Amino acid sequence: MKSKKVIEVHRPNNNLYEQALIWAREKSRNSEDSWADFIDNLSYICDAFATNRETSPIQKSKPYLKIID
Repeated sequence: MKSKKVIEVHRPNNNLYEQALIWAREKSRNSEDSWADFIDNLSYICDAFATNRETSPIQKSKPYLKIID
């Protein structure tokens, strides 16, 4: 019988700035002035992240563990 190994697998999209870019792009995609809306959305999302980080305790994310054969 083969022994199994446990490896760490990091969560995808753990970077909040990358998530903000994606959300801002999607939210401004169908507007007439999409560039200005993108900047406004990105600013709003980053401000919301910063405010949330100031008001809540910082939690370090733990990687998932994956069992491989």
